[in-house]
Amino acid sequence: MINSTLEMHYYFPDESHSMNAVVRNKCEAELLELFIEAATTLGIKVELESQAYEEGGLKELWKALGDSNNQINTLLVIIMLVLTRVPVTDPVKEALDAKLTTLQIEEKKLQINKLQRELGQPAPRPETTEEAVNALNKNPKIVVRRSNFYKQLDSYPKVKSIGVTPFKGNKL
Repeated sequence: MINSTLEMHYYFPDESHSMNAVVRNKCEAELLELFIEAATTLGIKVELESQAYEEGGLKELWKALGDSNNQINTLLVIIMLVLTRVPVTDPVKEALDAKLTTLQIEEKKLQINKLQRELGQPAPRPETTEEAVNALNKNPKIVVRRSNFYKQLDSYPKVKSIGVTPFKGNKL
């Protein structure tokens, strides 16, 4: 499987290296949906993965800030306990539900493809990068996701600009 890496860089006016986790994750959710919609629109099969910044699994640090150190520490302990309790589930039922959902999605895709063929409207495939960009810029879902992404950033003054580039570092 071919793999390429995209780097998302948030630039700050100060020398800090952290941002509000809720803002960042809402931005990331919009970017992921935008990416998936673009791939779907262009008929490209792709899977996205997060990569670790260093060896040893995928670590993400969340710095908790607040007025009371005791309250923050208590909250962190409570959250750790909640997250480490394994929920009681029925694995057979979950597997069957997942399979049913997968089959229903596949059925819907086949129905859509059949309707498109019957209507004689095959999905247009852009031939150039410029055509692909123009097609995506006209896609309402892409427009909304991009708009939502920038709305999140506009409400968070710490980010002065962003950069999106292919990643060429050694660590990933």
